[in-house]
Amino acid sequence: MAKSLRSKPKLRAKSVKRNGEFAKLNEARNARLAEKLKANLDKQKEDKMEDEDKDKEKVEKKKISTSGPRTRNGRISKKKNKKNTTKF
Repeated sequence: MAKSLRSKPKLRAKSVKRNGEFAKLNEARNARLAEKLKANLDKQKEDKMEDEDKDKEKVEKKKISTSGPRTRNGRISKKKNKKNTTKF
């Protein structure tokens, strides 16, 4: 009579399947994902070590000073291009 997914016989059947049939698949999937994540983590560590080695080998480039006086080239060019003549 009860055909709802919330009925007790349906819930019991899903529980049995979850614990029996699908448990093996779930464990295998979790093991696969754990191996994949571990391999990815090892790869990231190796890449990071290689990057650190490369950074040590690099010679620092000369830094550009930005604290000097600023020129007013923009204002000067605007004044040159502006026409101050008034036409009647």
